[in-house]
Amino acid sequence: MTLTDPQGLDADTGGVVENEKSSNIDVSPGPKSDWLYAIGPGVKLARLPVMAADRSSCDQAVAGSSESTNRGVRLYGLRVGQVICVLTDEHRISVLTSVKVPSSAPGDDKATFAYVTYS
Repeated sequence: MTLTDPQGLDADTGGVVENEKSSNIDVSPGPKSDWLYAIGPGVKLARLPVMAADRSSCDQAVAGSSESTNRGVRLYGLRVGQVICVLTDEHRISVLTSVKVPSSAPGDDKATFAYVTYS
């Protein structure tokens, strides 16, 4: 799944929508795709320092954080294979693994992730 501003991802349904202001959006990149932001109410993000993660490690990462401090994850500097955990607006855990990382270079503003959402 590839995202660029102003697209958004509903990780519960797997839908990528063209407008991040649509309902049920969990995450969306910032204007330069340098950050990934939690959009929906109650959505939390956690960037893990490891290159692989499972549901349990993501559960722990998002549970140990407050919503106010986990509304965004910086994408610049993220390594391919690194994981961002998402607690969705429907209280599911989604594990996003970076496949392609955006940079500040002109035209390099797309973030690509492989992901799985647990019910």
